[in-house]
Amino acid sequence: MSEQMKQAIFSSLRSILIAVGSLLTTMGWVDDQTVQSVVGVVMVALPLIWGVYDKFAAERRTQAREAIAVQDTVASFTEGERS
Repeated sequence: MSEQMKQAIFSSLRSILIAVGSLLTTMGWVDDQTVQSVVGVVMVALPLIWGVYDKFAAERRTQAREAIAVQDTVASFTEGERS
């Protein structure tokens, strides 16, 4: 996923969280400071979690590509012995 797409998703999520928080504030269930704190925590934690997941996913993709390359090399070597 491109960096621009990630930024768009996070920006949209922040807007949605603020809208929901505004609604809850209007209803008197929470105060503005609580909404700002929750939005802040989510906007720090979510990219952190996403980054860790993305790193491990990239590592798995790299390992898969390496395994395929090794299999191709072994297959080529085996075919070469048969000739």
